[in-house]
Amino acid sequence: MVHKDPEKRKAYHKAWREANKDKRKAYDKAYYEANKEKIKAYREANKDKRKAYDKAWYKVNKDKRKVQVKAHYEANKDEILAKQKVRSKAKYEANPQYYIEKSMVRKKLLNKLQKPSWYNSKVVNKIYKECRELNKIAGFIKYHVDHIIPIQGTNVSGLHVQGNLQIILASVNQSKGNKFEVDSI
Repeated sequence: MVHKDPEKRKAYHKAWREANKDKRKAYDKAYYEANKEKIKAYREANKDKRKAYDKAWYKVNKDKRKVQVKAHYEANKDEILAKQKVRSKAKYEANPQYYIEKSMVRKKLLNKLQKPSWYNSKVVNKIYKECRELNKIAGFIKYHVDHIIPIQGTNVSGLHVQGNLQIILASVNQSKGNKFEVDSI
């Protein structure tokens, strides 16, 4: 008999679950709907026990869980990213001042890191002034001051110094974004 040998019983139940996934899913859903309050009360009463169990399970199944999460993300990437975007927007709209201050602190830190001791503000300001004058002549914003090596690039980050600045057409700068191509030097 299957039930007397624990290994055979385990294999039998595993095979049954695999063969009856939809049936089991429907049963679990119906059970949950019928016993929501009971399940909620049990989880609340056994928080510490569940936390310890979940922690132990994760420790044993860490690699398996990482594969599951990655597969789920890849299968639902567009939906997940859309939800993240909505949540981020809602968080920002709920407290915009927090994010503005956070951005200012980050910007100050980056400025400090990207301006070395030999930074010459007069030369840099001259480049920006020249760009403003070119835009006045054009009558609209036609030129931008571009960082040759982006100061917040993904692969490499440059400095905010005269040797890393150039005046280029605004359309070219906007299409370039934070990208850095080695052949552009």
